[in-house]
Amino acid sequence: MYHFHETQQCYTCRVLGELAEETMNTSFRQEIDDGDIIFRHVNVDLPENADVVSRFEPTSSSLMIGYTDETGFHWENLITLWYKLGDKDAFHEELTRVIRQKM
Repeated sequence: MYHFHETQQCYTCRVLGELAEETMNTSFRQEIDDGDIIFRHVNVDLPENADVVSRFEPTSSSLMIGYTDETGFHWENLITLWYKLGDKDAFHEELTRVIRQKM
């Protein structure tokens, strides 16, 4: 799970990252600690992030999930979460559901 953002973030972009981090730390702390799930904030403006940015190709501030299945690597931009930024519980439930579905 990657939260892509620029150096200068608007309020809603910061909220997206904060809610994602809170959800990940609440619902997936063990999986993160075990190395089964990665969660990172990625500044697209920094050259050291060029590899992950080129792999996911974000076009703006984004919350993206990457996963591998029997057909290979896939990524998905979780656009629907933008509509849940005003409802912390709905955001948490949706993100948790999506991640569990991909596991």
